Amino acid sequence: MTIIRNEQIRSGKPTIKGTRVTVGDIVDRFYRLGKSSSGIAKDLNITEDDVEDALRYYHNEVLDQTPSGIEA
Repeated sequence: MTIIRNEQIRSGKPTIKGTRVTVGDIVDRFYRLGKSSSGIAKDLNITEDDVEDALRYYHNEVLDQTPSGIEA
């Protein structure tokens, strides 16, 4: 997995390893802006696998642990 947390990078938010791109950056582009995985990868200079890892992390670590009816 390419997702890491480091307090010295983006205040400890989950990021793509070797970058300052957060999972939130990717989730926002995917859901709010409706961008494709390939478009996000190109915009942020990361791989499509990185985008997929970030979305998987979001679904497994954020959504699955959020009580129903509450937005993450």
